[in-house]
Amino acid sequence: MDPKEIALAIVFLASEKACGINGIVMFVDGGTDALLNTEKVY
Repeated sequence: MDPKEIALAIVFLASEKACGINGIVMFVDGGTDALLNTEKVY
């Protein structure tokens, strides 16, 4: 992960486009969590 990629996530979360996002854990890990976590959650 590049520090710029993390900064872009922070900028997005601070923007008006993220006004509907609350109470979420956002992984900024380049997709590693998605590759390692194969459990289906419904």
